[in-house]
Amino acid sequence: AMSITITDSVQLDAFWIAFSRVLSILFQLPIFEDAGVPVIVKVLSGLVITYAMFPQISSSILHDLKVVGESYWLAVAIYYTATGLLIGYLVKNITASILAAGALASQQMGLGSVSLFDPTTMVQVGPIEKLLKWSLVMLMLYSGSMLPMLRGIFLSFDSLSWAQASQLSLSME
Repeated sequence: AMSITITDSVQLDAFWIAFSRVLSILFQLPIFEDAGVPVIVKVLSGLVITYAMFPQISSSILHDLKVVGESYWLAVAIYYTATGLLIGYLVKNITASILAAGALASQQMGLGSVSLFDPTTMVQVGPIEKLLKWSLVMLMLYSGSMLPMLRGIFLSFDSLSWAQASQLSLSME
């Protein structure tokens, strides 16, 4: 019989803390927010991205765990999840403003009464909004703008760490 033992539970806690931020951001990105993307794809994407970033970001998380105390890892996880939700919310607001411009364009063109049922988001949308949304998704995928987004997630571990939370109002990042 094979048994699995965890030799460094602090590293495991740090990984799950990092995963909580990455996943809370990914769930709100325009590519992953559609209902058509299965949850397992979102979770596995989050695991892969966290696994790729973890060697570089673990020192920041481990420092936070030392500041707070390793037994209070859940408080750090809640903080990282909340900041991840905030980052994702900001990105979602930027894309929502682009889609609002599409709704305004639909009204100006006289297409305000035309609406389509979007099965991916489960809401009624105008044709220009749908065109802008898919244009935005394609632009993100093909222009390489996902790299700056992933870099932003990566840098958030240093700039939004627990240890630096008191200096957050002074930070330009």
